[in-house]
Amino acid sequence: MTVNRNEARRLYLRALDLISRLNLRLFAVEEADQLGLIEADERREMQVILNSATDTMSALARVDAVAQALVGLVDEAIRDALRDPTAVVSVPVDDIEEHEEEAYVHVLVLQSLAARLAAIYGLDVQEQDHGLTSPQVRLRMICQNIGDSLLFLMQKKMIEIPKSEHHVKHILFACIKAAFQDALPDGKVAFPSALKGHVPDLSVPMIKACVETKVARSPSDLSNVVDGLLADMSTYGSTDYSTFFAVIYTSNSKLTQELLDLVLEQRQTLLGLNPKYQWKWLLVRGPLAPASSRNGTAKALA
Repeated sequence: MTVNRNEARRLYLRALDLISRLNLRLFAVEEADQLGLIEADERREMQVILNSATDTMSALARVDAVAQALVGLVDEAIRDALRDPTAVVSVPVDDIEEHEEEAYVHVLVLQSLAARLAAIYGLDVQEQDHGLTSPQVRLRMICQNIGDSLLFLMQKKMIEIPKSEHHVKHILFACIKAAFQDALPDGKVAFPSALKGHVPDLSVPMIKACVETKVARSPSDLSNVVDGLLADMSTYGSTDYSTFFAVIYTSNSKLTQELLDLVLEQRQTLLGLNPKYQWKWLLVRGPLAPASSRNGTAKALA
């Protein structure tokens, strides 16, 4: 009987995503005060991600009997992770023993086991998506993960906590520029109208996509941001740019993708909107300084 590689690939990619998110959520739990986050909220989210990651690893190990030799190791790793998720170990940086940093031991173990399972199943681990084009899927994933990316950069002491939409927007552009060399920053593309040119925060000409980034700290902020973006929707778009990602960034655990979707449905129904171009709306949560914090800009890597 042949290995169900489609199911193995799906579980493997999901496991990698969850383990990566777990790594950064563990950091968020430990540094919640410094990150402007609520520790109890981060701990609950970490536990949800941990449970999902371990469930997925358990399923991945059992896709086919060919991986039977690793089932016991996976189960043991799951028990250890659930018992003490924040355990750390010192690891060398760039293979230099004198320079070490702490890493979450269970994250390392689960990543290693996932790679071994992928090898046993003979996976070609290229992700496939049946919606957006593959490059657009990649752009969406970068946008969806900007909160985790900011956490990672803070964990490595490369930046300070973002304090405004300006900070989030420019770090998101840096992440996208690393993946898409033709990415253009704010001000390089405009959609003219009778009164003025409407300028997206960034654009990627090769995949005909633009990104708008907004910060919302409260439900009222979310409502105002949605209204502003819906106004943009009526003026953005051309034959050169037909897909738009609206990224709404927050540190407020009460703001969710479900709430955003509900607000959008209500507004679009009320206004009778029928957008000509494709818009993808993303609610992303990550570290954000309180609104009263006004100290400087994000610190660049020295």
